Amino acid sequence: MEELALQEQQLNNYLQNDELLKALKLALKLERPMQTLKIVREIIKKGDTCKFEKCYVYMYPKFLF
Repeated sequence: MEELALQEQQLNNYLQNDELLKALKLALKLERPMQTLKIVREIIKKGDTCKFEKCYVYMYPKFLF
């Protein structure tokens, strides 16, 4: 329970610091689909295609090969 609270806090810290890729990875790990969607939308909104490509690779690694 305590570890979950720490991970939630870390997720919030990533979001506040605009570390979207790290936030995405943690949101996926915590199984937070709505938060994951918000993060992906924010990455797209910012037009950071490099980060978006990294997100895609992280979420769907099996499609690379």
